[in-house]
Amino acid sequence: MRAHLRTALTAIAVSGALLILPACSSGDGLNHFGQAPQADDKAKEPGSDGEGESEEPAAEPGGEPSAWELYEAGADEFANAQSMRLVGTVPNGASLMDMDIHLDLDGDCVADMTMADEGSVEIRKSGDDIWMKGDQLFWETAGSAEVGRLLGGMYLYGTTDNPDMSSFAGLCELSELIGGIPLDNLTGTAVETGRDDQNGVAVVDIEVTEDNGDVGRFRIVAEQPHHILRVGVVEDGEDLVLDFDDYNVPVDVTPPDDADVLDYEELSP
Repeated sequence: MRAHLRTALTAIAVSGALLILPACSSGDGLNHFGQAPQADDKAKEPGSDGEGESEEPAAEPGGEPSAWELYEAGADEFANAQSMRLVGTVPNGASLMDMDIHLDLDGDCVADMTMADEGSVEIRKSGDDIWMKGDQLFWETAGSAEVGRLLGGMYLYGTTDNPDMSSFAGLCELSELIGGIPLDNLTGTAVETGRDDQNGVAVVDIEVTEDNGDVGRFRIVAEQPHHILRVGVVEDGEDLVLDFDDYNVPVDVTPPDDADVLDYEELSP
């Protein structure tokens, strides 16, 4: 039984590592929103001639920040977030995966993922404790229908001391998410494309064109702190959008009721 479970958890680990934000990685290993690191040359900023210190972008008339200043402020808030929630749809092979993940720098998270034709899974992680619950289709797709039947909709519990259970804990690492979308490395130009109101908050829509021609769309809170609320790109002809909120809001991980949990160690060998 544990061998079947190990196979399933390995599949989850691979999915967590590769699917958390595949839309933001280009095929040549460069991040879709960032340039390859330069060992000797300084990144070119708008208004810079490429030599010495770059000039700060000028503010818009009336003292309001320019589009680039808003972007830079948003990227800084993103890079220094202690926690955040992301909601969106990303490629999952030939289909798509919907995900809703609230995670923090301590590795705590609450995650829900639904994969077209492959089932859904919920993950809760608090400290060293991990709970996960997949539907039967999920377990079948992961290659362990037997585990799914044994659990019968219950949560599987384990700790990070167990290699099988901890193998997918990287999904809950905010530092991995931030490192996978190094927005503060982007160089290019930015233009404001509109203003709106989102849940009672004034927001600014900005389009950033990278030096290599790639285009990213961002929705950023107009007032400080300038949190990035939406990132959009076109990837392989698909219009992909990820929404972010709950910046620096503690992750509330509620353990399932004991009656709804099966301990990993209780599985037969």
